Amino acid sequence: MKLQNEVVLRPRFKLVVPMPVTEVIERLQTTPGTASTIYTSILDGHIFIKINKEERHFWSPHLHIESEETDDNQTLLKGTFGPNPTAWTFFMFLHFVLAGCFLAAAIWCYTNVVVGVSTRLPVIGMVVIVLLWIAFYVLGRLGKKKAEPQSRVLYEFLQARVSHP
Repeated sequence: MKLQNEVVLRPRFKLVVPMPVTEVIERLQTTPGTASTIYTSILDGHIFIKINKEERHFWSPHLHIESEETDDNQTLLKGTFGPNPTAWTFFMFLHFVLAGCFLAAAIWCYTNVVVGVSTRLPVIGMVVIVLLWIAFYVLGRLGKKKAEPQSRVLYEFLQARVSHP
């Protein structure tokens, strides 16, 4: 799998398929309730490929694909791997909370400097917040590593369904 950037938490790729969008969508549809480890949902040219609930864990990836028809009956598939949207939203919420707390601690520190009071507590708070940010980043990278085998399964499913004419 060739990804555009290895550093990002949500890897992306592009794939050109020599068939129209309707055929791509037909090939990617799965029957609900089958014993397959993968299921798909399709909505207006957006294809969501996911791991079944029985095999899913907190870090299980989802593959979101946007399909665009190009010239000569070809389809451009733009894929994005990412965590469960609920987990991703919560993760981003925590980052915004930390950013707000850091800003509040910086204002508190500045106020203490102006008034001439000790800045020890706000500085400790800012250091702790920075350490938490680093911990969240490391946690995200570890989650990406844990999701990598399932990401490969999703990508191989996509390749198997759209590569053979």
